[in-house]
Amino acid sequence: MPVELVDECAAVVVGGGPAGAAAALELAEAGEDVLIVEQSAFPREKACGDGLTHAAVSYLEEIGLEPLVEGAQRIEDCRFVLGHGKEMRGWYHPPAKLPHSRFMRTLPRRTMDAAVLDAAIERGARLLEARVDEPLVEDGKVVGLRLVGSPGSADGGVVSARRVIAADGATSRIRRCLGADVAAHGTRLYALRRYFTTEVALDPVFDVYVPLVYEGGLLAGYGWVFPVAENRANVGVALYEPSPGRERTRIRELLAAFVGDLEERSGERFGALTDASKPVGAPIATRFSAERCEVDGVLFAGEAARFADPLTAEGISFALRSGQRAGAAAAASLCTGGTTNLGRELGTSSPRVGQNLSLLVRLAEQAGGGLTLSDPVHQPLLLELRRLVGDAPIEPDLAETPAGRLLAGSPDGLAALSRIQASVLSALRTELPFGLEVLNRELHAGIGPIGAVTAVLAARACGGDSGERVEALAEAVELLVLAGRSQLWISADSGTDLARLNNGLSSLLCEHATVKAQAAAARAGIGIAAATFELSEAAAWDAENTFAGNISLDGLLGAYERRASTLALACGGAAEIAGAGAETVGALERFGRGIGVASRIAEESRALMRGDERTRRSPAEDLRQGRYPLAVVEALEFDPSLRGRLGEPLGAAGASELLAAVRAAGGVDGASARCRERAAAAITPLRAIPAVASKHLEPVAALAVRRLEH
Repeated sequence: MPVELVDECAAVVVGGGPAGAAAALELAEAGEDVLIVEQSAFPREKACGDGLTHAAVSYLEEIGLEPLVEGAQRIEDCRFVLGHGKEMRGWYHPPAKLPHSRFMRTLPRRTMDAAVLDAAIERGARLLEARVDEPLVEDGKVVGLRLVGSPGSADGGVVSARRVIAADGATSRIRRCLGADVAAHGTRLYALRRYFTTEVALDPVFDVYVPLVYEGGLLAGYGWVFPVAENRANVGVALYEPSPGRERTRIRELLAAFVGDLEERSGERFGALTDASKPVGAPIATRFSAERCEVDGVLFAGEAARFADPLTAEGISFALRSGQRAGAAAAASLCTGGTTNLGRELGTSSPRVGQNLSLLVRLAEQAGGGLTLSDPVHQPLLLELRRLVGDAPIEPDLAETPAGRLLAGSPDGLAALSRIQASVLSALRTELPFGLEVLNRELHAGIGPIGAVTAVLAARACGGDSGERVEALAEAVELLVLAGRSQLWISADSGTDLARLNNGLSSLLCEHATVKAQAAAARAGIGIAAATFELSEAAAWDAENTFAGNISLDGLLGAYERRASTLALACGGAAEIAGAGAETVGALERFGRGIGVASRIAEESRALMRGDERTRRSPAEDLRQGRYPLAVVEALEFDPSLRGRLGEPLGAAGASELLAAVRAAGGVDGASARCRERAAAAITPLRAIPAVASKHLEPVAALAVRRLEH
C-alpha cells in the first residue's frame, strides 16, 4: 500500500517550542511555505526556570510581543547565595546596549511558548499536530518526514520538504535517527522544578544557590528561586552528572532537600512554601558541536543542536536565537540553492556554548574532601572567569570597538573584519571551561583588534586588498595577541589549589592560541617565529618583575617593544603579501612596532585610571596583581619613596591610595607624554611610502592618543 502524502512544503520544522517557532517565523517572513510538526497540544508544561535574559526579552520585543513582556514579572538583579550562607548581590551587569526593556523577566513557559508559536502562525506558518517516526532520506539527504498516526491515515503518512529543521529538544528523535547523537565530551546536566506559593512577598531578583548542599556534602550544580508573581516562585535544581565511579543522586530527593533547606535557613525571605505543583524535569543539552548542527541536510536548532548555556543551563534565549538563525539559513538556501554554515555561525555568535565542565564538576566533588578553593590573592584568570559568569555575554561585533571603528567607512574592511573574527573564534573553540568566551572578551577589550585592523589597512596602503592571505595573517596576529594576554594571567605564586588551577588553565589557553596562530600564519605564508619568541621574552620579563619593587624604566620599555612585535608583524606581513619592496616592508614594520608601544602605554594608562568597560576590570587592578605599568615607573623617577609601597598584594583601598600617589607624582602625565612621543615618532617611517598610501595608516597612530584623552 502506498504511503499517503500528508503535506508538501518548502520547509518543515520538527518541534513547536521556542527554537522551532522562531525558525518557522523567520521562514514565513521570508515568504516560504513552512509547516511546523508538533506532537503536543499547546499550552503545555516544560521543565524550565522561566527566566528571560535580556537577549530573550529583546527577541520577544522584536517579534511584536512587547505587551507579553511588559506584563511579565520583572527581575532587577541576581543574588548568589554560597552554600546557604554568604550572599552576593550586584554581581550581575546588564549588557551595555539594552533592548527596549531594561529588565530581565520571568514568564512561565506554557505562556511564552504558546505566544511565540502563535506569532509564527500569524506570519503564515502552518501547524500540524502529529508525531514524527523518522526522517525520509534520499541519496544521503533528508527530503521529508514519516509521521505516526497522522490525520486521515492509520498507518501514518509523509511530509515532503526541501529543507528540514529539527528543533525537537534535548532528546531529539531526528538526531538519533540520523545516527548523529554520538557521545560527546563533557558532562550531562539535569533539571527539575516545581512551583510554590510563598508566605512572604518575593524580591524581584533571581536567587541562585551554589553549590548544592546535600546530606552534608557538596554537589556540582545549583538551586534557584525565581519569582513568577509576587507570591509565586519557580523553585528548582540543576545537577551535573557526577564523574564516572561516583554515586548518582536522585534529583527528586535533591529537590525535596533543597526546598527543606530553604524553609529552614531562609524562612525570613520566603516563609512557608505551599501549594506545590507537580515536579517537572528534563535533561538539558549543553554539549554543542558546530560540526553537528547540520546532518544529511537537516539543520538543528535549540537543544536539538545542544545549544544551551553550559554553566547556567539557560536555554530560552539560545533556543530563540538559534531558531531564528536556522530559519534564516534555511530561507537563504531555499532561495539560492546554496549550502549553509549554521554551526559556525552559532558557535561564533555564542562563544560560551559547547565547553566541557567536567573539570569543574570534579573540583566541586573534591571541595568537600579537602580541596582548598580559597586564596587571599585574586588569581588573574579565575577573576576573569568570575566576572564572565556575572556579566551578560559580549556580542561578537568587533566593528563597535575603537579599532574596529577605523574601518567604519569601508564596507569591504568591515566584512573582512567579520570574517577574521569568525576565523579567530573558530580557531579558538576549545572545551576548556569558558576558554573561548574569556578570550572573546579579550578580543573586545581596550582598543580591540588593532592588529587585525592594522593588517587590513597596511595591505590597502601598499595597493593590495584584504584577500585570504591578509585575513589569515590578521587571524594569526590576533591569536598571538591573545596568547600573550593568556601569559599575563599566569600567577607568580603556585602554592595553592587555586593558583595551580589558574596557571594550568592559563598555560593551556596560551599554548592553544599559539598553535592556532602558527596554522593561520602558514596559510598566510608569513613566518611568526620571531614574533612568538619576542612575546615569550616579554612574558618572562613580566613574570620576573611581578611584585618587583625595583622595576626599571628601560626594562619595562623593552618589554613593551617585544610585545609590539605583533603589530610589526601585522604591518610588515601585510606589505609583503601586497608585493611591496623590502624598504616599504621595513618601514611598515617600524611603524607597527612604534604604534604597538604607544598603544600599550595608552591602554595600560587608561586601564590604571578607569578600568575596562568591556571586561569589567576595575581601576588600579594591575597594582593589586603586582603588575606595574609605565605610569608607576614614571612616578618612581619623581618620588623614589613610592618603591616602599610596591612588592606585595594590595587590597582595594591600598591600590586606590597608591594610584593617587602615582598620579600626584606625575606618573600618569609622564606616561601620557611618552605615549604621544612614540605615536608621533611612529609616523616617521611612513615617509618611505606615498603620502596617499600613508593616510590609510595615520588614523592608527592617532587612535592611541585618543584613548588617553577620552
